[in-house]
Amino acid sequence: MKKLSGYVLFAILSLFVTAANLTAQRLPVNLGSAGNYVILSKTGITDVPPSPITGNVAASPITGAAIHLTCAEVTGTISAVDAAGPAPCSLVVPLVLTTAIGDMGTAYTDAAGRTIPDFTELGGGNISGKTLVPGLYKWSSNVLADATGFTLSGGPNAVWIFQIAGDLTLAD
Repeated sequence: MKKLSGYVLFAILSLFVTAANLTAQRLPVNLGSAGNYVILSKTGITDVPPSPITGNVAASPITGAAIHLTCAEVTGTISAVDAAGPAPCSLVVPLVLTTAIGDMGTAYTDAAGRTIPDFTELGGGNISGKTLVPGLYKWSSNVLADATGFTLSGGPNAVWIFQIAGDLTLAD
């Protein structure tokens, strides 16, 4: 009888540890000051004009000349490390961007370290027209969303993490 109790206790503890790991997978990723930007890049930003963007945009440590947007496309701020960003609207805030880029790296490490996906290889990499519930999504391929787009369905505190081994292509 004691042996059975030990197995039952082990099973209950295993379930508890598994439930705790799954809960950790769904915790928000702390973006820090990187959360102040809808686009934050270390290597540059390009688009196909006109591409309306609502929110703040920045690039660092690369020069502002690598931000290929116009002031008219962005409802928000455009920030760069130097005066080479889009004129006349670009803000020169190198110290702020150094912190934001560091915070982005920390957030990336957290999100990339989540290892128990809720969904793998969804749609074979084509998520066009799909409705995605909160969770960790993982693909070993490219991911595409055509002009039909996709929908994120969840509340204000829901978390979606996409781990994509290949390219992410989003159509207008």
